[in-house]
Amino acid sequence: MTGEQRGDLSYRPDIDGLRALAVMAVALYHAEIPGFSGGFVGVDIFFVISGYLITRIIAAGARRGDFSFLDFYERRARRLLPALFLVATAVTLFTLAYKSPRDTAIFGESVSLFAVFAANFFFYDQLDYFADPAAFYPLLHTWSLAVEEQFYLIWPPLLLLLWRWRPERVFAALAALAALSLAASVVAVAYDPQLAFFHTPFRLWQLGAGGLLALAPPVFAGGRGQRARRDGAAALGLALMVGSIAFYSDQTPFPGLAAIPPTLGAALVIAAGAGGEAGRVGALLSARPAVFVGLCSYSFYLWHWPALSAARYLSFEPLSIAQSIGVLVVAFLLAALTWAYVERPFRGAGQVLGRQGVFACAGAGIAAFLLFGWAVQETNGLPGRFPALAPLFTEDARRYGPAPASCAPLPGRRRGEIADDLLDGVDPRSCALRQAAEGRPVVALAGDSHAWALAPGLALWAEQADVTLYVLWSPTCPPFIGADRPVKTRFFDCARHNAAMPDVAKALGARHVLLAAQWSRYEPRLDLAAGITATAKALRDRGVEPVLIAEVPAQLGHTPTLVFRARSLDRPYPLARDRETLEVPLRAARDAVAQGAAAAKLRLLDPGDHLCPDGDCAVMSEDGATLYADSHHLNRIGARRIGAALGRRSGVSDLER
Repeated sequence: MTGEQRGDLSYRPDIDGLRALAVMAVALYHAEIPGFSGGFVGVDIFFVISGYLITRIIAAGARRGDFSFLDFYERRARRLLPALFLVATAVTLFTLAYKSPRDTAIFGESVSLFAVFAANFFFYDQLDYFADPAAFYPLLHTWSLAVEEQFYLIWPPLLLLLWRWRPERVFAALAALAALSLAASVVAVAYDPQLAFFHTPFRLWQLGAGGLLALAPPVFAGGRGQRARRDGAAALGLALMVGSIAFYSDQTPFPGLAAIPPTLGAALVIAAGAGGEAGRVGALLSARPAVFVGLCSYSFYLWHWPALSAARYLSFEPLSIAQSIGVLVVAFLLAALTWAYVERPFRGAGQVLGRQGVFACAGAGIAAFLLFGWAVQETNGLPGRFPALAPLFTEDARRYGPAPASCAPLPGRRRGEIADDLLDGVDPRSCALRQAAEGRPVVALAGDSHAWALAPGLALWAEQADVTLYVLWSPTCPPFIGADRPVKTRFFDCARHNAAMPDVAKALGARHVLLAAQWSRYEPRLDLAAGITATAKALRDRGVEPVLIAEVPAQLGHTPTLVFRARSLDRPYPLARDRETLEVPLRAARDAVAQGAAAAKLRLLDPGDHLCPDGDCAVMSEDGATLYADSHHLNRIGARRIGAALGRRSGVSDLER
């Protein structure tokens, strides 16, 4: 038996070097440094390391018969919480000093779930089509810590239960569990990539891979013949990890099968060093600079993303490569200080606090963050900090679309009565934003969230014109017959939604359907002109006349935040107002939509004609609020500014009684 099998948990410097590789990959990926487009796999490497080290601890205690849950969780608390609470406190202070009430309220929700080790649930819900820029979430990176913390809660009791039940079958049982988790991850990536990315059941196989390494006898222990195999395995492992870091990108379906190479790579490197001999790769990873970065890796992981997030939040321009690297250097200096003066003093039992003190401080810290999160959510982000900027913080300025989003086709809705097969749980009649008397014109507004954003303004027109208005929308769903979303999401099937839309419009008695979308989102993947032509035919075959609405001119940054920062810092607005400039990124899509409208002989309404008179686009209302909820959705104020004019040009008139 080796020292590891006897319970000897001797220090392995090569694992600290592996940590260094993982954390640098993640940090350089987040800094958008060329060559690290797949650096997110550093998290997968961390998962394998964590599973290996934690399982070694549990297995050693189980073999000796003296494993203590109190000891285990005290060590976890000492290892994780002091640095984590320090960074979270720094982020909280920055938020209170610099961030708008809206962004503070969002942070409050994230910090509440962060405090109870459930940050991955928050970011799964937030980081989808409706998400703000990632820089708005300074605790985004804590999703992976939440996964590990959830692993720490389930793995020790599971492993000990198996050990007492059938010790000879522990390895086989955990291998089966890991295989099941991998299979679930592969399936989930095909249907809901966000679910697979953020949630523990779909990551358990990576943590379990490390755990299986800890339970297995060393593969490359002893013998001259094993040296070449060990070096070859380690070199292959390093190549798999580096290749994933260099060649993967945000477009790689992940985790699923794509997560196997970096996970296997980390496992091979750990296995190659488990026999007590470093080998060439192990010697490289055990070099002093790599080990030092590895020792600071936890603190660096904690600091790097908040530092980048803060720099991006305060900057009116994208960070240059030099600036991003400078931010990472500052973050690493903070990490080194945190490791020396926070992590190390708290790790040893009794050095700073006894067990009761550790658990008491942990409970107090969790309670404090929960209380703060609740307070800023209940007060809508403490807007009293900025009394002069009150118009920016009203509900209409902060949000887009009608107040209740009842007709969004999301999972779990009850089935309706009109075209059940169609909206899968949304009765279109519940989407009536304005109900006119019988005999008055009926109009349906169909499209993606840009259609939903225009709805408050068109509802105002419907009231003025005494028209019934329905909204049939689905997130990130181009309103074309036969079209589907550009990427998989957890929202309702877009193709089915579109296929049913003409029948729903007819069943509702609509004579006109207004088609609105963020057209540039779907070009060039979709043939917009062909889609418009096919959809127009399907609607006309049912006696419904389509009307196209062009895309709203989009700002080049998150408008409410840019305006807030400019006004709070007394700096000029970094917002483009020239219509031609704003529409440059939209030009190809606008041309395709115009071609489709001409081919199908459709009326084409352009919001830019009303937002940008004389080529100068309005960004602010008269009372100082913005007209945008983000960079491309009009808020309720902006929608009401142009909605009546769009409605009047739609072709709906009293002649249709």
